[in-house]
Amino acid sequence: MTRIHCVTLPVDDLKRSIAFYRNGLGMGAEEVEEGADHVALELPGGLCLVLILRSEFTQFTKLVRQGDAPKGASECILSFFAASREEVDAVLQSAGAAGGAVAGPAADKPWGYAGYVADPDGHLWEFLWNPRLT
Repeated sequence: MTRIHCVTLPVDDLKRSIAFYRNGLGMGAEEVEEGADHVALELPGGLCLVLILRSEFTQFTKLVRQGDAPKGASECILSFFAASREEVDAVLQSAGAAGGAVAGPAADKPWGYAGYVADPDGHLWEFLWNPRLT
């Protein structure tokens, strides 16, 4: 069975993005070495989130003859399954305080209680609580 092990996101400012993911979403990250073009954040469950400078990310899109996605274009939605409604609200608040663009308060949806935020580079995150998923 195929399993996702790593998600790679292009970013414009590595230090700013690490601050968002560390302070806003509580993800651990090592300090960025001077001149580094990427950083890997190890997440629970064996998943890895790689933040890579947009200029380096284009090396990979060119391999498959794709154009570069402009900043703010969401090619995917990254979802986080929270343990409670309160956790959804808390993460949205932290993400907003760390520079994310929160799309308003979380609300009940047919698939659960959800809120949305874009990180500093426009990548869309969904924070979702659904008792059937926890």
